[in-house]
Amino acid sequence: MIDIAKNIGIVCGGLLAFISTVYALRKFIRALRPIIISPSVNVSFTDQKSDSIKALVVNRSEETVYITQCDAKECKPLLRALFTHLKNPFIKPSLYPCVWWGAKVYGLLGTRQYKLEAGETVELEHRLDFSHPIAGFCEHEFKIVLELSSGKKVVSNRVGIPARWHISY
Repeated sequence: MIDIAKNIGIVCGGLLAFISTVYALRKFIRALRPIIISPSVNVSFTDQKSDSIKALVVNRSEETVYITQCDAKECKPLLRALFTHLKNPFIKPSLYPCVWWGAKVYGLLGTRQYKLEAGETVELEHRLDFSHPIAGFCEHEFKIVLELSSGKKVVSNRVGIPARWHISY
């Protein structure tokens, strides 16, 4: 009878250790990446609606976060940035962002700051107006860069830009 109780205690202890480890790992990963950004483009083929850049932002943390800035930035292709580093290994630190990022930056956050509750999802959008002659893109990809009130920056994955958004040169 004592052996059965001892075996049940070992199994319960092992199960408790496994569950607490999974929970601690989940909490640690969510602390590292509290925000998930899913960038997308919306191409309209009618004159009634304009094209837009969208970002679906999900707060995975258990705390409220404040978004202070959200921009869609052109990014240079990875191979071109690496070749630039190989050609100029001792580049000035002030010029370092020019290696990775393009010139165009579009703001997606309309207000000054946005409060995002725990588990909340918000879709941010910037409508493009191509009536201006230099409103198009020069590079072929962009990323969404989101800055939180804590100073932490979250960067999305790369998204391709439709061919009709490019500047003809």
